[in-house]
Amino acid sequence: MKYLTTLLLTLLNLTLIAQDSWVNVEIQTDNYGSETSWEIYQDTEVVAISAEYNGNSYYEIMIDLPVGDYNFVLYDEFGDGICCAFGEGWFGLSND
Repeated sequence: MKYLTTLLLTLLNLTLIAQDSWVNVEIQTDNYGSETSWEIYQDTEVVAISAEYNGNSYYEIMIDLPVGDYNFVLYDEFGDGICCAFGEGWFGLSND
């Protein structure tokens, strides 16, 4: 299995009122950014996917989502991770 990491996160369950919310995805790619991708799922439905990335680059993506529970899954096509032998890659998720 060539997954860098699979994170199951409860991103949004902040209010009882049905309103739109968002998540901010930050990605710093390693030398091989084209190997990095991610998806956001609600249950089994994909609700957001990443663009193609360049190597050694920073990206910040704001995604509008309905309030609910989501799974964020980060992939590394080659399976060697996004840090450290081939560059200092990382990712972050936030929602205020």
